Amino acid sequence: MSRFALLVLVLGACTKANPAVSCTDGSCSDPAFPFCDTTGAFGDPGTCVAVSCTPGEFAACAGSDVELRCSATGASYDQIQCANGCDDTTGCRVCQANQTVCADGKVQSCDANGAVVSSETCALGCFQDQPRCIDIDPSNNLATYLDMVQNPPDLHITPSTTGMPATINATTGDVVIDGATQSVPTFLVSPAPGDVGIRVYVVHDFTVDDVLSMTSGAVDGPAVAILATGAITINAKLGVNAGSLTSCVAGSGHDTSTDPDFTSGGGGGGNATAGAAGGRVVNATVVGGSAGGVHGTPELEPLVGGCEA
Repeated sequence: MSRFALLVLVLGACTKANPAVSCTDGSCSDPAFPFCDTTGAFGDPGTCVAVSCTPGEFAACAGSDVELRCSATGASYDQIQCANGCDDTTGCRVCQANQTVCADGKVQSCDANGAVVSSETCALGCFQDQPRCIDIDPSNNLATYLDMVQNPPDLHITPSTTGMPATINATTGDVVIDGATQSVPTFLVSPAPGDVGIRVYVVHDFTVDDVLSMTSGAVDGPAVAILATGAITINAKLGVNAGSLTSCVAGSGHDTSTDPDFTSGGGGGGNATAGAAGGRVVNATVVGGSAGGVHGTPELEPLVGGCEA
């Protein structure tokens, strides 16, 4: 009988919790097992577990509404409360059943089970009061052309290997880099009365690393508008040789008709505000050129070209 009692006592001592791996009190004392798994996300509830994870990576759900995500140091797990519950494969649900929301810079839609079925990353962020991306709203009502190209290509003016400058011909729409014509979505906006129209190019990233010459290809050819949904990086010169508008008054040239020994200054062109008159010659009868008139608006909407001199 005494032997049996001793055996029971020995067995009972073996089942006593090890404070190094048990965290029934909510804390872990062994640095090798730093995280207290209170809910059993990684095994038995109330157990200290080792941590080996990539910072920011989703690890597991702790219950139905708490996400465990690897900490910034990779040495523990951050506990994040989930407003819409936790999914065992993706972490905190971003939306409820049959809902579309904007979260973490993405517009995401959920099915009847609350699982994400579509996700769109918003380069410019989301609206605060509605689940849609903030989009570019270019001048001259050109946004419609952005919507017509779902996946625009990058346009990169690379350093020339042939010595031939890159060109954009607004009349034909051709973009030529190093002698090769590029495939770039383009549209031609018909001119309004007194205007010259606009040649529109839709791209993702627009990068200029060598001289780029833009020409209208005609005396009164169209202007050029490059709509970029991504980054615009200009590291080289842009050369513009285009036509001009005839429906506005530019500053006039200097006057030498009265006294050819003196020359006055030409008048400044106008745009959102009137230009300035050219400087006259003091103590002479030579007056400055007249100022250009107002053309366009202070808001630069719509954006317009220069006047014919």
